[in-house]
Amino acid sequence: MNEQQIQNAKRSYEVLETDVELMMEKVGKRLQSGKGRAVQRPKWMIRRMSLTAAAAAVLCTVVLGSGFISPAMAAVLKEIPIVGSIFQKVRGPGLQTAAERGMSETVGQAVHNNGVTLQIQEIIYDGDRVSIGYVQQADEGFVNGSGPWDGIDFKINGEPYSDSVHGTGTEALDSGGNTRVGQITLQPNKQKLPDQFELTIEVAAVGGIAGEWNFTIPVKKTVSDIRSMMPMLTKSDGETTLLLKKVSFKPGVVDVEVELRRPAAMAGERMYSTEVVTDRGIALEGGNMEGDGYIEGDTHVQLGTFHFDAPEQMPKSITIQQRIPETYTEDERWNKVELTGEPTESNPLVISQGAAGRLLITKIEQSENNTMVYFRTEGNDPKNQGYVVIEDKQQPWGFLSPDKQTEVDAEKYSYVSEFAAIPADQSLVFMANNLKKPNYNKKLEITLPLEF
Repeated sequence: MNEQQIQNAKRSYEVLETDVELMMEKVGKRLQSGKGRAVQRPKWMIRRMSLTAAAAAVLCTVVLGSGFISPAMAAVLKEIPIVGSIFQKVRGPGLQTAAERGMSETVGQAVHNNGVTLQIQEIIYDGDRVSIGYVQQADEGFVNGSGPWDGIDFKINGEPYSDSVHGTGTEALDSGGNTRVGQITLQPNKQKLPDQFELTIEVAAVGGIAGEWNFTIPVKKTVSDIRSMMPMLTKSDGETTLLLKKVSFKPGVVDVEVELRRPAAMAGERMYSTEVVTDRGIALEGGNMEGDGYIEGDTHVQLGTFHFDAPEQMPKSITIQQRIPETYTEDERWNKVELTGEPTESNPLVISQGAAGRLLITKIEQSENNTMVYFRTEGNDPKNQGYVVIEDKQQPWGFLSPDKQTEVDAEKYSYVSEFAAIPADQSLVFMANNLKKPNYNKKLEITLPLEF
């Protein structure tokens, strides 16, 4: 090992050690939660990817290549101490649950170049996708918060990886944004990853700063307790065919892999949103998708894996539904109600949500640290109805979003949302989304008995 490699290792330790206390504090705050599990905003709020080739091409395409780091250097860099889990800090389907159960593999390789340290901190591999948690730190700040996305290449056992890549943006761990964390996931749609392989990563820019950060990492499966079925069930509606290829129950997440074929002339049209309902009538939270779309002769082929929060109890069956997308004007989007008294379970603050139903606020707790709002939904689309905000015309979108939302009871569709502290003498105007009654293509509906 040469002197420069040794200095890189020492430098990596120093810059990452600087923020140990801050990182611990921030990760600790993020992990504080109430009863139940944290849930994402509903699909109408996050513009979830449905099976559209154009969106898939934009979000999934990455330029690919190769990289290398010496084994001697890697051995030294693995000694850098790890603080917490990246996957408890950033979003990703099933990543937090897997990390909490110890199903991540510590890597700890770090390289310092051009004033930037990039550390591959840990990896989660469930046999279908590889998630890479990283820390990046700049001596004098980053040009932008994009992470290592501007020029990143991968190889699997020396062969270029040319399938889907996705992940999160970076999240700052300090007030200046000089220390940031994020995750990148390799989610192949066309190729199968081996159970064990050597992953090569070459990064040409981090946060807008050009340089060279190369890693070679041995990867093996880290996630256990996976139950999968490959039903290969098909349903058709005219010239449109849906194939249910695979369903996997993993720690914290249910993956539903589908293939949809339709005439190439329909490639630019909006597509369905995939939803999953259990035999007990519980709509699973989530539905974010990674996939790929392409033209094959006269056929538009769309491949996708949808991710849903795993139910607390294993269902006897699930029904995969294809929801016809709704359109709204901005004037149709929100309904508002001002708080005039203390809401209770027997006398809630009721906000109409149009044809979908209504949202009922049953309790509000205000303190110097936060504002807690307890509510439930009733109606035709209770899972998607489950989101409330507070009007604040000083905010970019005209409302204050919750910092965290927790599902209290999946069957009763009850939640608690945590907002920033609001002065007790300030009037509160709550806003809930106005929704149309959901409409599904019944011809493409598939009910799957679970036989694990």
